[in-house]
Amino acid sequence: MDQLYWLLVVVLLLLGVVVFALFTVGQRLDAILRQLLLLQRKADLALTHLGIQPPPEHSPLSERVRELAGAEDPRHQALPRGDRRRPGGGQGRRREVDAREGPLSDPLE
Repeated sequence: MDQLYWLLVVVLLLLGVVVFALFTVGQRLDAILRQLLLLQRKADLALTHLGIQPPPEHSPLSERVRELAGAEDPRHQALPRGDRRRPGGGQGRRREVDAREGPLSDPLE
């Protein structure tokens, strides 16, 4: 019974420490957020005073960006739909290994 009492005391103390830590962290995050919002407001006022308007948060894409995004790469047009790797299919590597080590013979011979 005595061990259960001390276990309960320790658990309650740890719970109190965790609650205190979370509360303190929450307060610090709120203070940091308030400071960031204040800095953003000041920066917006300074930019407005200089005649610089920041772009809207969800600005539409420019025509050039839409054109580039919709353009098909001409190198891909000549390749079949499923094979968009570089031409040669990796045969250069096989030739390179064969030149260095000699052609592979059949391991079952």
